[in-house]
Amino acid sequence: MTRDELLVRVKQLINKANTTAADDNGRPTNAEIVQALEESRAEIYSELFDWLADRRAASTTMTYTADTAAVALPSAAQDTQVLQVYAPASSIAGASQRTLNPIRIAEFANVGESGTPVYYCITGTDLRLRPMPMVDTSLVLLYLPKLSVLSASTSPAEIPSAWHHIYAYAAAIKLRHKNNDPAEGLETDFRAQMQRLTTLVERRSNDNHIQTVDNTNNFWST
Repeated sequence: MTRDELLVRVKQLINKANTTAADDNGRPTNAEIVQALEESRAEIYSELFDWLADRRAASTTMTYTADTAAVALPSAAQDTQVLQVYAPASSIAGASQRTLNPIRIAEFANVGESGTPVYYCITGTDLRLRPMPMVDTSLVLLYLPKLSVLSASTSPAEIPSAWHHIYAYAAAIKLRHKNNDPAEGLETDFRAQMQRLTTLVERRSNDNHIQTVDNTNNFWST
């Protein structure tokens, strides 16, 4: 569903008189509905993916400058979860990658200042490696992608299209609460849908797939 289609669905769920996307009469306004949609979308995204972020992991690369205390993260990896940092052994495609270990910044004092990086720490929007590399070092970062704000004609890409309507339900509940209107029926439907969506996301994630699909040929069953 596009954002405008979600807008129409919210209007239907809150029993607004005119349910076309173009109409902006009465309250809530289209802007208020869109705000409720984006807030609900962010909350559902967090509930589905924050605690097991590799379900939505994306990767990006960066260069860590030699003998530098901290280097700014790529913009895509700022203000989100960085899941892992790798240092490829070479620039050759498919080269093995060395996994760096997360460390608290207070522990940096116990790590040599220069050498081959072993540890990393995120401080604000900066990445810190210890020991600091003596040469410029290429890195691969895995991170949880941030949501992009929807335009009128774009659709959410983070969950299957068959479940986009769940955002409309969550937004409608917010708006009914704001207006002190009853929302018990919507809340019951939303909780049931959210439970089914969570199960679907779990089944599609790699950690569950390897155990449920290939029980005879994976290390979990040995």
